[in-house]
Amino acid sequence: MDFYVEDRVLDIGVKIVFVTINDIDNHAFNEEWRAYREKRIKELLEIYRNIDIHADPILEGFNILHDRSGVKRRKNIPASENLIKLLVKHEGMTILVCLELIWTK
Repeated sequence: MDFYVEDRVLDIGVKIVFVTINDIDNHAFNEEWRAYREKRIKELLEIYRNIDIHADPILEGFNILHDRSGVKRRKNIPASENLIKLLVKHEGMTILVCLELIWTK
């Protein structure tokens, strides 16, 4: 997997870490995972349904990073904000998106 970070992002001090996960089958669920997933999605919905992105210091930090790096947020919504919007809109997600939200909170 190629991962490119623009120099202007690195120039403002952003540290980049990522992992690559291979061979995930997101078509199969076991009941333990399904129960955990449903419980966790309900918890996340309670946290994020009416969140003010700009009042949360971590989420607002992503907006500040976009501003400082010159990235227009209108076209490039911070991933954290986009994940929250998708969670609230669909009230359920793929395994990969669900794992990202679980790991980041």
